[in-house]
Amino acid sequence: MRIRLTAVTALAMVLAVIAATPATAAPAITRPQVKSSLLTVDDLSKGWHRTAGSGPGSAAPEVTGCKALRAKSVGVAHEADRSFRYRKLPTFIQESVQSFGTPKLARTDFAKSVRLFRSCPRFTTDGERWEVTRLSMPDYAAQRAMYRLTGAVGTAAGDIEITMFLVASRVGRQQVVVLVTVAGNGMTRAVRRGLADSSVRISRVATGKVRDVLGR
Repeated sequence: MRIRLTAVTALAMVLAVIAATPATAAPAITRPQVKSSLLTVDDLSKGWHRTAGSGPGSAAPEVTGCKALRAKSVGVAHEADRSFRYRKLPTFIQESVQSFGTPKLARTDFAKSVRLFRSCPRFTTDGERWEVTRLSMPDYAAQRAMYRLTGAVGTAAGDIEITMFLVASRVGRQQVVVLVTVAGNGMTRAVRRGLADSSVRISRVATGKVRDVLGR
């Protein structure tokens, strides 16, 4: 599960706005096919547009206290990512799709990531404390997990609260990670609940598209 690539590099992207393991089995599909399974603007509601991710050259925040954010997936044959932003607001979607050599490799990696996250209720990035909460979600994939990550990033104007909803699912040998990130202070419980529901809907669409394009 590309938790580090999605969750950690999302922090670098938000900061800019508000300021691979080789396969162990012959791949059944190609990287262009994996890329074609990613969400497009047409799959999202009006207002979303493509945006560049933080990229390999960007400085990701230093993370301590959470092995899940540093874990590397084993057995990945191909992977692809895509990022979106809502209008000009500090609201983002990052999607990652990984195709493993076998369904067993994907299942084992997913279970490992969930296990690591279970032992990681909090961590720090650049000195800021973050809290991790597992949330319930509908049953629409062979394996699935959802987490809310809450913390802050420091700016010249003061700390800005960041709320992330990470929704991961597995379909056959594919893993799909959707990360919704929102920057802004004073988020109410009702707004958080609405964002959680929206994150699940986006993940359901993403998972269904991967299933349709790449199969089970």
